[in-house]
Amino acid sequence: RVDAPWLLAGAKTLSYAINMATQRWGLSEGADDVLWVSSDGYALEAPTSTLVWLHRNVLCTVPPEATGVLPGTTAAWLFDRAGTEGWTTEQRMVRPDDLMKVDGAWLTSSVRGAVEIRSLNGVAREGSSATGRIVRLLGFPTGDEPPIGSR
Repeated sequence: RVDAPWLLAGAKTLSYAINMATQRWGLSEGADDVLWVSSDGYALEAPTSTLVWLHRNVLCTVPPEATGVLPGTTAAWLFDRAGTEGWTTEQRMVRPDDLMKVDGAWLTSSVRGAVEIRSLNGVAREGSSATGRIVRLLGFPTGDEPPIGSR
């Protein structure tokens, strides 16, 4: 952020044109979302969501201070509750190829909750058994609930 103050990275509400243009480009390329990657090859965030991944029993996200990404409020909520699942938390850097080897990867936002990353650059990722637990921790419906009025 210091090297590019014109991007207004500290206030997504003021700089959303770039985010929306990125999503439109991703859709035109056949992707559901886009993962921004730094010039030195590290995964950062998506235009409207925060990257979170599970490696063994450590729930991870990208360090905001080191990268210039904004800290995600939904990811913070998830991290505050990760201990209930027996997970520790950590901020660390990750390359997109390494996300293919973790136990699960998600894009988190207050609107969509946690959306599992099922492919990167057209390469399929195996589904994670932790997705339901992540979604439940965030308080979003998992699809396992009985229909309203059937209780």
